[in-house]
Amino acid sequence: MRYEAMKRDKRRGQGRTVELLGRTNKENAKTVQRYIRLSYLSDEYLDLVDKDILGIAQAVEVSYMSKDIQEVLLSYIPVYMVPFL
Repeated sequence: MRYEAMKRDKRRGQGRTVELLGRTNKENAKTVQRYIRLSYLSDEYLDLVDKDILGIAQAVEVSYMSKDIQEVLLSYIPVYMVPFL
């Protein structure tokens, strides 16, 4: 939810930098960058992050992979960890 709020804030065109956006939301710039990077994940991965099955740092690393590779990687996550699949 925090990421969505920050994303909306940034779209308003007020020219906010990542640092200012972080200060406004009581986060550091690196954390804001991580939240923004999560937008490159598929919905399945975002659900894993929301359910604390996948950590944010790991999710950020996955976000650098193509959608096709993300899908293949998702198939290797044990089923007992992902009740919705």
